[in-house]
Amino acid sequence: DTAINWLNKYLSLQNPTNLSKDFVNILDLVASGIFGDEEKRTVLNKIKEWQRDLNSNQEIIDKHDFKVLPLYVNFGDKVYKDREEMNVDKMYATIEETGIYPKTSAASPDDFYKCFKELLEDDVEIIYTGIGSTLSSTLQNAHIARSEFTEEEQARIHLVDSLNLSTGIGLLLLKAASFREVGYSATEIVKKMEEI
Repeated sequence: DTAINWLNKYLSLQNPTNLSKDFVNILDLVASGIFGDEEKRTVLNKIKEWQRDLNSNQEIIDKHDFKVLPLYVNFGDKVYKDREEMNVDKMYATIEETGIYPKTSAASPDDFYKCFKELLEDDVEIIYTGIGSTLSSTLQNAHIARSEFTEEEQARIHLVDSLNLSTGIGLLLLKAASFREVGYSATEIVKKMEEI
């Protein structure tokens, strides 16, 4: 009971829009089996709640013309593209069915290249941000993809290290969208994002 009470209090103090790095330790405890079944359920239910909130924001993605490049969700040797082949409900059903906790992997440099190429063909400047560089290889893969373009094209691809996870990234993007709406250039938006 003490552990559950502490865990509920800890989770209630977390801001899903800016999860602390300490939260990663909680996830490690869950994944490694150190927490008991009740603690595991408590953490997973809270994450599920946060993810539903995030995934329900498709209207925000559409409104601001954001492009979402999915990560990969790995259950053992089975790999799924997030949001395309895997959703929150399917992920939790797979955990319950198999007892395997998923791992994620970054979008590949090729995924980034295809996405950037498509956007460059639409003659837009690209501002990309995703999971912070200290937490994932996602940004590194974006840099690798960017390096495959001409200098002129590279000048239209701006990469920003969010230094953050999930909802924190979303808030940063909403701020960037507000800068775009008042007429800031891509370069000015990137500078503002890096100041936040």
